[in-house]
Amino acid sequence: MKFCEESNRILGYEIKTSRTVNKFHITYNELQKAHMMKYSYYLFFIFIEEGVNEYYGYIIQNPIKELQLNFLELTEPVHTGNAAVIPNQFRISMELEYLEQIKCDIILNKRVRKN
Repeated sequence: MKFCEESNRILGYEIKTSRTVNKFHITYNELQKAHMMKYSYYLFFIFIEEGVNEYYGYIIQNPIKELQLNFLELTEPVHTGNAAVIPNQFRISMELEYLEQIKCDIILNKRVRKN
């Protein structure tokens, strides 16, 4: 999280990368922050296109609303008699048409390498 002086509010963000054009994993805690912070929360999705060595960036403000996720329903414990299963990790698969709509003019062509 980061304080933004311009808007005088705290902003939350999560960065997700994937070698698949429209899929990434997200945790319960990350979804919970997005649910609580709403429009103050941003998800940065970076698609790594192997072979052509290009990276594409997408910015999703308020991902719970934008991706039409029902946080409370998704995270509801499932009772199985003697136990409860609590959802903790999720795989998000976005529609390609949606990605085309939110496409940014961000192309990240330089790789950062650790020494």
